[in-house]
Amino acid sequence: MSVTEMPTANAGSVKPARLIQYFTALSVTMGALSFGTSIGFTSPAGPMMNETLSGEEEMMWFNSIINMGAMAGGPMGGLLINVVGRKGSMLGSVVLSLSAWLLIIFGRNFASLLSGRIIGGLFMGMTSLVVPTYIGEMASADIRGALGSGFQLMVVIGILYAYLFGAVINNWRVLAVVCAIPVAIYGVLAFFVKESPTYLLSKGKEKEAREALQALRGKEYNIESEFKMLRETQEALTRNQVTWRDLMQPHILKPVIICLVVMVFQQSSGVNAVLFNLGTIFKEAGVGLPENISAIVVGTVQVVATGIAAPLLDRAGRKILLTGSAAVMAISHFALGVFFYLKEEGEAPGWLPLTSLMVFIAAFSLGYGPIPWVLMGE
Repeated sequence: MSVTEMPTANAGSVKPARLIQYFTALSVTMGALSFGTSIGFTSPAGPMMNETLSGEEEMMWFNSIINMGAMAGGPMGGLLINVVGRKGSMLGSVVLSLSAWLLIIFGRNFASLLSGRIIGGLFMGMTSLVVPTYIGEMASADIRGALGSGFQLMVVIGILYAYLFGAVINNWRVLAVVCAIPVAIYGVLAFFVKESPTYLLSKGKEKEAREALQALRGKEYNIESEFKMLRETQEALTRNQVTWRDLMQPHILKPVIICLVVMVFQQSSGVNAVLFNLGTIFKEAGVGLPENISAIVVGTVQVVATGIAAPLLDRAGRKILLTGSAAVMAISHFALGVFFYLKEEGEAPGWLPLTSLMVFIAAFSLGYGPIPWVLMGE
């Protein structure tokens, strides 16, 4: 029996298959986990690279230049998803990430290492746009929110992955190889996922779009109602092309500004500086625990807090979580600054750096970590 001949009685009695959607979401969010390993790599690797990088300035460039690549990767991903598709963009980003890790693994000078981090940033920027877009388009409405929240969770799992292996590997090149493994797995899994039905419809490939949607919903589910809605939405978008002038309309401009400002605050919170340099921070602080163990503790707190954030978002509300998150992060930053001031004076409580950063990362994960991504979708 062909797809178009399926009985309509299933529409009300059979729900979309979830297992294939869960597996598809897991496959593409391996890109988010790979994103996280790029962030977490420098914390354990930094102290091992003293013989390769000449001084603190080169280390700071190596840690932070990835953000420049990510700035370019976002717009690049926005262009590619409509040219080569969501799946094609994901596979292309895998090539970028593997190239970046190869440059780092085999790099013998500062220029090659820096190039690797910049290209890795392109991967991060593309992934942060392409993967959430794909999940939003392929997931059925009943589990779209749950699957979408998995992106941030996989990012922080990737960060913890780098911290854990960094604690047992004493060679930063070997650590880079280990951090490249999730990217290779992501590439294999992404190769086998279905292209987004929305993208296929936008290119006039109705038959392929129908087949992809049926595969994602299960053979027993009648997709006719959902497919009709997708097609009507695509036709409406084709008829009503959005221009830059439309952006100035208050009902569009206000939410755009809100999202941009919240994203600016997210990036200005200092979270990347903290995550890139956790090992160095704890080494300079001279706390009782080894710096790698302290970083693992903070990474674990981040994973747990991010897991808690998903159900909390709808119960507590976005505004109160953002406000509380910002306030607690500010206090944590202040406390860490006080510690280093007291350390220079000769007396500082050894428990303060770890406690401050645990509280900071928990506050970020409950508010400014996930909420900006949620707001963009809403």
